[in-house]
Amino acid sequence: MRFQGSNGFVHWLEVSRERYAYSMILPSMIILFIALLAPLMYSLVISLFDWPLMEPRRLFVGIRNYLVLLRREQVLRSLMITLRFVFFSVAFEMVLGVGIAMILNQQFKWRNIIRLAILLPMMASPAVVALSWRMILHADRGVLNYLVGLLGIDPQVWLGADWAFAAIVAVDVWRSTPFVILMILAGLQAIPEELLDAAQVDGASPWQTFIRVTVPLLRPVILVSLIFRTMFALRNFPIPWVLTGGGPLDRTNVIGIEIYRQGFFFYDMGMASALSWLLVILTVVLSVLYIRLTSREPL
Repeated sequence: MRFQGSNGFVHWLEVSRERYAYSMILPSMIILFIALLAPLMYSLVISLFDWPLMEPRRLFVGIRNYLVLLRREQVLRSLMITLRFVFFSVAFEMVLGVGIAMILNQQFKWRNIIRLAILLPMMASPAVVALSWRMILHADRGVLNYLVGLLGIDPQVWLGADWAFAAIVAVDVWRSTPFVILMILAGLQAIPEELLDAAQVDGASPWQTFIRVTVPLLRPVILVSLIFRTMFALRNFPIPWVLTGGGPLDRTNVIGIEIYRQGFFFYDMGMASALSWLLVILTVVLSVLYIRLTSREPL
């Protein structure tokens, strides 16, 4: 191969490096397409069909499944329950996560051991967490009723109609707050100490330093944590399913449970896939809303 001077050789070298880089990521991209994108596109195709799981009939209906779902009272009620669940769980997780991260960022004895202990709930499987809390919240044999009984409080049916929604929110907060703590703690440790020292020298109180220095610098980390926690909370299925199964009286029937019911109780895969894509659209809308509300510059 002939090169036209040094510029030609440099260009050939850059092209070769680029091709080599693409060849290195190509296998992972193929695996990602097979494992993620192909099933995702397949579910989109299914959502456009009348697709009974137990029958050979496959009838193209276009967006009819989406229109039917938006008119179903059960689906709309499930959507409202999901939004309430996301609001309360994410709000508590963000407040607790930031507060605990600020405490753990200080110097004190056994700090690393306490950090590890706080992060342990995040490492457990959601199904295992839900099963454990189901035993703790049991009306007759649960530890929680025993503890409140020691305080003179009457035993409660924690997974009954009055407390079931609060119970699934509390369990999700207990398991997922460590994720927020980890994210915020990493952001806090990336803040230069010189900025905090300068704020103290200027006479700023701890609260003013937190509001005017720490929070603006944590903005990207808070945004990422908020988006991830909202995405995970929207599609939360194991905790509500194991704790309550969507009951009682459908008061904890979140979207994930409704998708499962449409697909494997009513065997309507078209409706289940359409509801899944409505959940994807809702997730994208909320993510864009978060970015617009927290970004200084418009998208």
